[in-house]
Amino acid sequence: MHNAHRVGNYWKYIPECGDRAICQMCGEEDNLEHILIKCRSPGPEIIWKAAEKLWQGKGPNWPEISIGSILGCGLMRFEDERGKEKPGTRRLYRILVSKSAYTIWKLRPVGRNRPRLDPALVYNTWAGTLDDEGSLPVNWLKEPRVLVGRRALTESQIQYRSSVGIG
Repeated sequence: MHNAHRVGNYWKYIPECGDRAICQMCGEEDNLEHILIKCRSPGPEIIWKAAEKLWQGKGPNWPEISIGSILGCGLMRFEDERGKEKPGTRRLYRILVSKSAYTIWKLRPVGRNRPRLDPALVYNTWAGTLDDEGSLPVNWLKEPRVLVGRRALTESQIQYRSSVGIG
């Protein structure tokens, strides 16, 4: 971490950018943990709940999301009652957590005049984390070739994203 991301204190001592150190939605220091987990903008809450819901039935209990669980998502290990690693659960967790964190990061409210994001847009942006999830085979967790990405956005979603400054 070590100030690798331009958030919070990074902006504090740059005169024309000092307001970026504080989240415009919450009034809290805009650090990585705040952006990815604690911000009251619709992004984190909606996306983490959707990730947990997708996880249900595919793995054990959903671990509590923290900055450590996000940064270490590739190291998580999920075992069955005999202590053996459950096939595919590590991979699913890594995909869900890393894609969710990335989506939250891209949707984060930045700048002074950024409008509040529509919750439906937040969910729809995240919803395509696994391409065509409904058609995946039952044992897709064990398959090495599940495509990961996001569905194409509709024209209205593209226009909205452009109007609020989201790539």
